[in-house]
Amino acid sequence: MKNFTIIVLLAALGLGYYAWRSSTPSGYVFRPYESATLRDGSALRDEAQRKKIEVELGQFQASLGALTKPEDLTRKLNTLSVIAEYQQMIGKYADAKKTMETALDIQTDAPRLQAYAQLLFTMGAREGALPYIDAAIRLAPETAEFWRLKLDMLAEIHKSDLTQLDRYYEEAIEKSDNHIDIITMYAAILARQGRKEDATKYWKLAQEVLPSRQSLYQQEIDMLKS
Repeated sequence: MKNFTIIVLLAALGLGYYAWRSSTPSGYVFRPYESATLRDGSALRDEAQRKKIEVELGQFQASLGALTKPEDLTRKLNTLSVIAEYQQMIGKYADAKKTMETALDIQTDAPRLQAYAQLLFTMGAREGALPYIDAAIRLAPETAEFWRLKLDMLAEIHKSDLTQLDRYYEEAIEKSDNHIDIITMYAAILARQGRKEDATKYWKLAQEVLPSRQSLYQQEIDMLKS
């Protein structure tokens, strides 16, 4: 448990660093998502582990009261991130949502918007999560992780509409300035769908974007010929 706590704290510190480097999307004002149909998570079955998490959660929540000075802002945001993580671990999604909203009201940045969108999607707000991941993408369009989350969401929402999904992937590739991760992800999906000609097109694009891996991508192209 101690090791896990350290990992969560390090993740929160990384989030705080990212937030420090970011700025709010131009013209974007965060507003919490409201719905009466959001579902909460399941309680953690391991009672001993749940109690340990609840104790540590309480400690972090108690520490917020002392973080009132301007110089405490980064630490406060990091603490809120840890609290939200712990709340999700024990199935308290509604509480985690409120905690994230508190942090986003203090500072709206791309990784917090991404985390909020992911939580909303998990809680059943599939369409409702999209505006928040879109806001994260507007802030950092070159970040493949944000595009991957959006594409995963859209793939679940429009899983029977391949034409629509194609448009989303093509948009992601264009707006991410040909990010290699998105290109190869799309090429692999096309290959799994049996669309060999389209898959080959994007593996070749991957070769152009990242020549150092040309031979690796050529292997993918050759497998499509077999």
